[in-house]
Amino acid sequence: MLHAVPAASRKITKVERIDDRLKLYSDYGLMAIAPVSESIIRISFTRETQITDETGLGIVYDRPYVNWQFDESDSHIHLRTDALTLKISKETASIRYFDADGKLLLAERGKESKILDSFDAYKVVTQGQTKVDVIKTPDGEKRVVRQADKIFDKKLYRTTLHLDWQKDEALFGLGQAEEGLLNLRGSTQYLHQANMKIAVPFLLSTKGYGLLLAADSPAIFNDTAHGSYWYAEACIKMDYYFIAGNNFDKIIQGYRLLSGKAVMLPKWAFGYQQS
Repeated sequence: MLHAVPAASRKITKVERIDDRLKLYSDYGLMAIAPVSESIIRISFTRETQITDETGLGIVYDRPYVNWQFDESDSHIHLRTDALTLKISKETASIRYFDADGKLLLAERGKESKILDSFDAYKVVTQGQTKVDVIKTPDGEKRVVRQADKIFDKKLYRTTLHLDWQKDEALFGLGQAEEGLLNLRGSTQYLHQANMKIAVPFLLSTKGYGLLLAADSPAIFNDTAHGSYWYAEACIKMDYYFIAGNNFDKIIQGYRLLSGKAVMLPKWAFGYQQS
């Protein structure tokens, strides 16, 4: 006889502030909310009992920020900075982001907004038996491993963040693609590096915020009848940054704070360039 196993509850059972971050515990997982500044918030989520502090690839700014407060009501937890208020449901752990005037900027899906599915990752044994095929692609010849001796490396997660965009909201970014789209609403975007494609996991919204997915992994942005979400293929944890700003310059300023300023090229590098 088959027995249904109840899903782990997402109801928040414990809240504690530890130094510069707020930790929220549930049977499903552990979420850490760490303000980076008054207008930038880092959200991390894991199914493990502890959450790592390491930042994603390309994030260079990692300084503590403690000028924030939190309080609780019967149904919600509120985290406040001078520029933002996060309203977290105690029942579902979903987050809603508001500016200093109380205007809604972004809302996660009302239930099961963060989904993490674990899998085992392996690495190839250096001295093992390996079969490699060379195939021709539009990007040139590629070496594809068909068979290899492998050993267990670590447990990783496929992560999905479900979001509820506002009806009149436009979204831009995600790097260079060939579809000819400016507003990404209603589309699916595959974030990986390839010929004629440069993936940048950063979204800009006309509602006054940006989202930076700090995943060292291929990812998918989806906004169709099948749902609105960001999916990442192989992560130690879910990790992303919410960046508020009253215009695109302010939002990009927050992105530059996290990722560092672009270095000016030497004079000899300027001139005619192709590819």
